[in-house]
Amino acid sequence: MDVIFSWLGECPVGYEVLQYTFRFLIIIVCIAGVFDLLAAWTIEIRNLGR
Repeated sequence: MDVIFSWLGECPVGYEVLQYTFRFLIIIVCIAGVFDLLAAWTIEIRNLGR
């Protein structure tokens, strides 16, 4: 990993792109997790309502 980061130090644009990519992925994972929770809760609430 250190080799990749030292190479990115020579290329700031690549580093910025990587940072934005990681943030984007983290945001997607968070949103997916939230939707997953909401879906699970709606199913449980519907089952309780029956």
